Amino acid sequence: MPPERPYSDLSQGSSYNGRPLGLHIDITSGAEKEAFLKLLTWDKLRSLRLSYNFIEGQLPTDDEVDTALQKAGKPTRYQDDDFSNNKDDYKDKLVGDTCIWLKTGDNTVVFTETGGNALSVTGKDVPRVLPKARSFSINLNFLTGPLPKWILFHPYFAEWGPEILLFNQQENGKNSAGAKVGFNNIDAIKFNFEYYYGKEKSVDAKVNGVAYPWYYQRYVSTSN
Repeated sequence: MPPERPYSDLSQGSSYNGRPLGLHIDITSGAEKEAFLKLLTWDKLRSLRLSYNFIEGQLPTDDEVDTALQKAGKPTRYQDDDFSNNKDDYKDKLVGDTCIWLKTGDNTVVFTETGGNALSVTGKDVPRVLPKARSFSINLNFLTGPLPKWILFHPYFAEWGPEILLFNQQENGKNSAGAKVGFNNIDAIKFNFEYYYGKEKSVDAKVNGVAYPWYYQRYVSTSN
């Protein structure tokens, strides 16, 4: 027998071959959204993997995660305590000056969304969501809407492998309303990381218009 094809159309119902779908939730509103927001306030998580489920709706906005963090009594922005100069702290803190941009409010970085809208962001605009998470995956679900700043400017965003583990939603998928799934403010095929780590290797930790210039050497450059 040929293998079963992935269930890709939630508008056809919440069961497949007579069996209920596993982890089918809509995080647009209600209790499921509140539960998802609460999960994002767990600031000691090092990994959060939600791939290949039936999660639909839009990811929480930056304002919504700010409100959730405030309710949970957690900082909404990165603090001095999130940084360290001790390499032994690398599992729990941002070591050195690589992510120093998060402390600043005077270096505006522009992310151009699909359609041409310019999203202007400083380090102090970035919500402190999952600050220790070295892995975060939510691919192969049924999400729609925009990717928020708390993802696009997260200090571990590039490390998450977003082209595979974030951007890709269910192939040819449709949500419960019959709408095509996928994020509407990014080019998932030709995503441009220049806003994130620049276009060339830099000796300085601060480069105008770039969030984390030292990441260029880690993720792009092969030279020392």
